[in-house]
Amino acid sequence: MIFAILLIVLVAVQCQEENLAVTRDFEQQLRAQKMTWTVASYEENVFRGWTLDEVRGFLGVRRPIYAHAVPQPKISTKPDTSLPDDFDSRKQWPKCFNSIRNQGDCGSCWAMGISEMMESRHCVQCGGKNLNLSPQDFVSCDKADKACKGGDFEPALKYATNTGIVTENCFSYVSGSGNVPTCPTNGKCEEDDEPYVKYKCKAGTSKNYGPDRNAIKTVHVLQERHLQTLPGRIPRRPRGAHCWMGT
Repeated sequence: MIFAILLIVLVAVQCQEENLAVTRDFEQQLRAQKMTWTVASYEENVFRGWTLDEVRGFLGVRRPIYAHAVPQPKISTKPDTSLPDDFDSRKQWPKCFNSIRNQGDCGSCWAMGISEMMESRHCVQCGGKNLNLSPQDFVSCDKADKACKGGDFEPALKYATNTGIVTENCFSYVSGSGNVPTCPTNGKCEEDDEPYVKYKCKAGTSKNYGPDRNAIKTVHVLQERHLQTLPGRIPRRPRGAHCWMGT
């Protein structure tokens, strides 16, 4: 009887360890790859002790309903020799960088991504005039999305175009605790000396979409099956989540 209980406990511990997002072995495998970025120690890793399911809670980008209708592009590994050997956006736009945000215990990566995209585009277009915009505005006020339970880029961009978002000093990010405050309607900022301004995305584009789209010669896609060749354990994409990335 005692042996059976010990066996059950050992199996349970082993299953729990196999389901961890970060392990010491994972750290060592990354270090062995000699990455160009600094690998945090196991003790310093903020995801230490987290399970894969807990980490999946950060993947808040919802799969658009139209995503299934998009044809799969042809995958190519042929290098594009017309690209420069080196490009550093920090040198190209040195004034257009803000600190990295921590979304906390909230699936708000969609809000973080779009607010940061708006910041960078505004800075590039306005000759280095940097802003620190509010992802909390998206999380609390964009009712077409699901706040800490995730969001879709299309309705979020419509909100950014039609309504706009305020600055971080006007409506600071507090949903890292998982709580979502009510959207303020008084037209005032948290800080009295901060002007209440809604920054919006400009509707439309200056480019003609038809000819412009033909400039894309090759699309490179990283599919889930390719992740098997990467070092360590990579969390599988949760059902219903999808990230769109591009430049």
